[in-house]
Amino acid sequence: MITNVLRTLLEVLAESRHRKLVGCAPRSSRELLNTIQPLSDAGTGCSLECCHQGGFTHAGRSAQPIPLQKRAPPVRVTAYSALVLYPSPIKAGDRLRVIAPSGPFDRTLFFRGLAWLARRYQVVWSRGSLERAGYLAGTDQRRLDELNEALRDPDARALVAARGGYGATRICHAADFSSLTRYPKWCVGFSDFTTVHLEAASVGVASIHAPNLTALGRADAETRSDWIHAIEQPLARRCFPALSVLALGEARGTLIGGNLTLLFAAAAAGRLQLPDGCLLFIEEFNEAPYRIDRMLTALMVSGKLAKVAGVCVGDLTDSGREIDRERVLAVVAERLTSLGVPVLSGLPVGHGLVNRALPLGAPAILSSRRSALIVNPTITDGD
Repeated sequence: MITNVLRTLLEVLAESRHRKLVGCAPRSSRELLNTIQPLSDAGTGCSLECCHQGGFTHAGRSAQPIPLQKRAPPVRVTAYSALVLYPSPIKAGDRLRVIAPSGPFDRTLFFRGLAWLARRYQVVWSRGSLERAGYLAGTDQRRLDELNEALRDPDARALVAARGGYGATRICHAADFSSLTRYPKWCVGFSDFTTVHLEAASVGVASIHAPNLTALGRADAETRSDWIHAIEQPLARRCFPALSVLALGEARGTLIGGNLTLLFAAAAAGRLQLPDGCLLFIEEFNEAPYRIDRMLTALMVSGKLAKVAGVCVGDLTDSGREIDRERVLAVVAERLTSLGVPVLSGLPVGHGLVNRALPLGAPAILSSRRSALIVNPTITDGD
């Protein structure tokens, strides 16, 4: 018990230090004392489970049980222009729910990803995820029910997307994202999952732009390690150096964004809410230069980018032809530099071979002087 209390005290001290660094008010003594509670008797192992008729059935061989550790409470972080709720960091043995709100997927990669996650966490998923309705992972109702069940799960610590594709925009507007404030959890994924990130941001909850489950099924050790680090240490400083400078300047703001097509679609649906003074991150996959131009121009003309403090461009993956990549980047530079804010490109995030995890809703600094994006910066980064 004494060891548990000491461990919790160390977590509280680390949290308090970070709150000072990002400008958050320290928590009261009562709040701190409330974090020191005996550990649960539950020693749930990292078994591979599936939802079936309201219960849980084993769908694979259980891994060696990993005792649950004391969980730090959610933290509200001042991300310069917004107060954002950070869900508790994930720990070994925590409950993760895998959902398929978008398109169908390669089952081999899906089960490889599940098997890898189950080595460290308790993984829960629904057999309905395997359904296929054309280019969707089942009907809208199935996917919406699955998403709501995951959002309302008080024991789940993260929602992990099975795959991107298309379909999240058909259901997310009707989902119960207010449950994220009652049961904070990390929403983890990218591509079509951008819609989920935007809805989480709309209720003030941070999320993580990172590889989907099927991508983890074929990922290398470095990508998997980076993924674990991001969900288990979401408050840690993350620096992305050696970026290309398209427009000079330095800006601080709340990091938000994702796939450009999904940002464009959200704006068209009236669902895009960018905080004033935010740092916008964009990435795109296999879109022609004129389509990139169209989407960026629409966002600019609509006024959605009027109060953006800076833009960081991730991977602009195309058909592999270098000339297309250069044309796309040229369009991005021509459009975004007219905003009069710092613009940097080359962030290793998106549909490319390297897809680093990126906390969204986090405080960040975008600097042309340092050619870097710094997420969760420390005091020294402000020099």
